[in-house]
Amino acid sequence: MIHEVISLEETVDLAINKALRVLAILSFPALMIACYRNLYVDFLPIHQLTITFIWIHFLTFSINLKPFKGHRLNALAAVIFLLFVATSIGNESIVVAATFFLLLVGLISLLHSIKSTAMMINQL
Repeated sequence: MIHEVISLEETVDLAINKALRVLAILSFPALMIACYRNLYVDFLPIHQLTITFIWIHFLTFSINLKPFKGHRLNALAAVIFLLFVATSIGNESIVVAATFFLLLVGLISLLHSIKSTAMMINQL
């Protein structure tokens, strides 16, 4: 019987990878609806470019590439902060913007807890 030990960082990285893949697939129809509204109804091309840029990053981070290993959580926090800024500037609801901010704070606290757990394990 072979027991494979996977570190906490790899587990979180794999979970984020799968979650971003699902998020990118499920948010594509919303991106297309926002594209119609932003370009044809309200004519907000810069806002649409920002939202598309964020969606492309979600899609890129969901691909299992070597450069993203270990940095996926930090990059996700940066993209969610950009999403918070984009929704705040785009005159969206303050509840939506606050939700993205809370997600950002949760990701940062997860990163901190992973680092402190790794330090505690190394001391043992």
